[in-house]
Amino acid sequence: MIRYRGRQYTALKPDQKAKKRQYLLEQFRREDRIPTWEEVREYILVEAFPDDYPEDIPDEEHYEMIAEQYEGEYDASVDLLIQGMEGHDCWRAVKLPAGVDPTKHDDLGIYWSWEETGAFPYNAAGDGALVTYHATIDWKYVNKEATVIQNVTRSEEMEVRFYQHAPIFVYDVTLEDGTVLEINDWRRC
Repeated sequence: MIRYRGRQYTALKPDQKAKKRQYLLEQFRREDRIPTWEEVREYILVEAFPDDYPEDIPDEEHYEMIAEQYEGEYDASVDLLIQGMEGHDCWRAVKLPAGVDPTKHDDLGIYWSWEETGAFPYNAAGDGALVTYHATIDWKYVNKEATVIQNVTRSEEMEVRFYQHAPIFVYDVTLEDGTVLEINDWRRC
């Protein structure tokens, strides 16, 4: 029982937490789809890089500039999603706090790379052990819209983005010294 601002709250039991995670995951997946080129182009113009496209230039010229720079990346990202991600390996590098057993760590995060060289621990400040998880991609848990947009605007990251709470089968974890520890079990993103 937790008391907060005069109210009592009961903590969820493990089975209730699991049901909640599954419910939230299904809510995320409800609107799952690959965005159109027009939607990605608009995202680039309005949200990703608005400062790159001055307001005194007509939108049609902006669209041409964006198409020249990004349309090939869009096509490649969509092809990758449609033809090659299911069952493909993926990697995630993280810094774990001291004392955390990397083989038992469960909440692995949603940002993974479909190339081992793309696994980099962004925003990993502070002390901790750098580890790299190796897993497999399950197509139905890939956030297709976010994955396409990320690979169009920042293709060097080679990102595959999962939905929060998605189950992911983890093969192993590689420690900083190169030691590989087998896991062969399910975890959550």
